[in-house]
Amino acid sequence: MEYRNYVNEKIEKRDKGKTIAIIIISVLLALAVAGLGVSGYFIYANHADKSSYKVNLENMYQKSYYDLVSEITTMENDLYKFKVSSSKSMQIKLLDEIEKSAANSETNLSSLKLSGSTEATSKFFNQVGDYAKALSSKLSAGEELTDEEYNTMSNFAELTKNIGKQIASLQTYIINNDFTFMDSFELEVSPFTEIISEIENNTIEYPTLIYDGPFSDGLIDKEAKALSGEIISKEQGAQIIAEKLSFANVSDIVFQSVSTNYFNQLNYTANLNGQSTYISISERGGQFVEISSFKEVTDPVYTAEECAEAGRQFLEKMGYSDMEAVWASNSNSVVYVNYTVKKDDTIIYPDMIKLKITADDLSVIGFEALTYIFNHTEREFETPTITLDEAKAKLNPSLNVTGGRKALIPLDGGKEALCYEFIASLDDNTYYIYVSVKTGEELNILRVIDGDDGALLM
Repeated sequence: MEYRNYVNEKIEKRDKGKTIAIIIISVLLALAVAGLGVSGYFIYANHADKSSYKVNLENMYQKSYYDLVSEITTMENDLYKFKVSSSKSMQIKLLDEIEKSAANSETNLSSLKLSGSTEATSKFFNQVGDYAKALSSKLSAGEELTDEEYNTMSNFAELTKNIGKQIASLQTYIINNDFTFMDSFELEVSPFTEIISEIENNTIEYPTLIYDGPFSDGLIDKEAKALSGEIISKEQGAQIIAEKLSFANVSDIVFQSVSTNYFNQLNYTANLNGQSTYISISERGGQFVEISSFKEVTDPVYTAEECAEAGRQFLEKMGYSDMEAVWASNSNSVVYVNYTVKKDDTIIYPDMIKLKITADDLSVIGFEALTYIFNHTEREFETPTITLDEAKAKLNPSLNVTGGRKALIPLDGGKEALCYEFIASLDDNTYYIYVSVKTGEELNILRVIDGDDGALLM
């Protein structure tokens, strides 16, 4: 199936429900530009009648809980990625990350100081981490893993998924019931201890393991590549906004302030298509950084595909050519769309711009280009030393693979790599797998996670 058809099919399916998703997301870009984290609802800090000491303790407990949810999610996804990887170097990398996440999960669980037993859950995290460490050592020594070892890791993935769902289920209760860990400690049975008790007694079934050892792991400090030119004045900035957004009936442009978020930015308010709008541009060169306004959508009539096309035309009028939509999600009839540069039939993930578009009149009410600003530059692509078919042949033979195309992806340390991108499925899970056009090695694996607000890749 062609990628465009696949994307359109995903949009159409999501339009029939509450959410819409094209399955390639900016997680790839987040690795290059931003550190991801989970923020907690530090509710207890709002209770003015509590002492400062108790407030600080509650914040600590809530941070431990949300960090626990985050670490389990990371561990689950790495376990599923390991399941489909066929590259030793990728497997070692994933095993090392699994070991870290397992250790962090156990640490955060211990920090919550629950009254009930957490022995089985702690033992599970320790066992997963130590087993991952043992397999990593085995692969690093040049040995092969057995089918039994792969099956054990597959079982760990399922168990981790179930444990994660149960622990994460407390989040809704916390928000809706003003839950605090400090108050729950005074109860013989609290909602969280009930969840842990269920996990302890019914969820965890340990596989038989044989391995060596006892129970045994931000944004931007790099150059903004797209920023060039002279420092502009606030008057010049207003003129740039007037010229670049003239097609959108921009008016009443008023300078507000200078900020230093990542680099110096000039901030304005304006009227854009009848909406009061915040606009930020870079002080150097006058590059658009952010456009933001609010509009209530009352009568949505446009599909995500139509919104994505309207957004592409908006970007083209602003001067961004060769942009292609690679992901979209519908939230309350506001469609979020990510666009990347496409050059020589290659998707350039580091050069991404994000838009928010209303599904009633196709208004663009949000624009964010930080990723583009930090990564966009002229590139010359290397000549592949392996073909698409040769790369496909290196994938795990259990996968059902759909299509393939070239994509430039970010790597750790600000590096980039040209890859073949494949959509693949196994056991009702969908993956995006990136294989180097030079070495044939797997450089990244992303797993599709379906949620209430659309599909994400992690």
